Amino acid sequence: MKMAAKLPCDIIIEILSRLPVRSLIRFKCVSKSFHYLISKDPNFKKKHKNQSAKSVLYLESPGNRVLSNSLSSFSNDEERIQDLKILDTPVKGSEIWTIYDSCDGLFCIEERGRGVFVWNPSTKESKKLPDCPIDIKIVPGIHSRGFTYAIAYDSISDDYKVFSIFLFLDIGKGLRTKLKSYSLKSDSLWRKVENFPSVDLWNREKSNLLNGAFHWIAIHGKDNKEPLPFLLVSLEIGTETYRELSLPWISCCTQRFPQLCVLKGKLCLYNLFFSKSFDLWVIEEYGVMESLTKMFTIPFYEDQPQSTYFTPMYLFEDGKIMLKVITGGRVQVVTYKDGILASTNLGNSSYQKARIWTETLISPHLNN
Repeated sequence: MKMAAKLPCDIIIEILSRLPVRSLIRFKCVSKSFHYLISKDPNFKKKHKNQSAKSVLYLESPGNRVLSNSLSSFSNDEERIQDLKILDTPVKGSEIWTIYDSCDGLFCIEERGRGVFVWNPSTKESKKLPDCPIDIKIVPGIHSRGFTYAIAYDSISDDYKVFSIFLFLDIGKGLRTKLKSYSLKSDSLWRKVENFPSVDLWNREKSNLLNGAFHWIAIHGKDNKEPLPFLLVSLEIGTETYRELSLPWISCCTQRFPQLCVLKGKLCLYNLFFSKSFDLWVIEEYGVMESLTKMFTIPFYEDQPQSTYFTPMYLFEDGKIMLKVITGGRVQVVTYKDGILASTNLGNSSYQKARIWTETLISPHLNN
């Protein structure tokens, strides 16, 4: 590949790999070699993702606008919102759509009436997927609870897979879950995930991707009227195999709605509500429940609304944690450190959802 004569090729690639996506997109017109490197070279895309992709805050505001803000704006005590920008989505004009967790800059978006898209907000590329068949006959006694979707990288096949998670209620047997997968590289049909047990996955919209596997809280049983043991279940992306672990009987798991998240490469447990405090626990050693350690507790005040829900979003290097707080249906973004819960400059805006994602050059059209 011919490039500028004054700098070696590997130095130029190293410099480019550390630039933001919007700058790289502009540089595609510099030369044919730049265009190929930025648009087509899979090794450069991986290098850029691993070295210089920056995590940003995703916000969905009323009116279904999608906005983005750099996480660095929240890392200091004086937050700035100058970087806030509006993103174009492939579902313009639609009022009924859902966006799920991302992987390497790729989101799954579901639009009612049009189906599912894989979307890279940084490059504005999107790909519509074929409809996922239900394969379950809806008869009296069977009630559909609908689909959710998740996306992940498969390191075995160097591919990105989209998983459909279909939940239905079978009267007399309780809630059941069926999974299917779709390969972006092979552009194939939806495939059934074999031997996935009939468990009730909680908070299916959060896939909790870590170490090449999805993770959920789940329960077995015909219903949840009686206290049931909670499980930590995982699905390996490459092999599509299932694993489960029993959860310890800690405070956040004695409530009816224990939750799961990933912070700094570790699984964490927390209580959603029905408690006098917000407790966050971290599993220090992956897969070893005995390594569970409490990270911190945020006490609830007497005048605090009972409909206040905390969701951990991001843990900074200095120990400050970003939290999504829902109070009476209103979403706020706050930070917490050393016993101090602080509002951010985005704290007074009413958002529907808030997520973390990473700007990359990864294209949803892997087979092109």
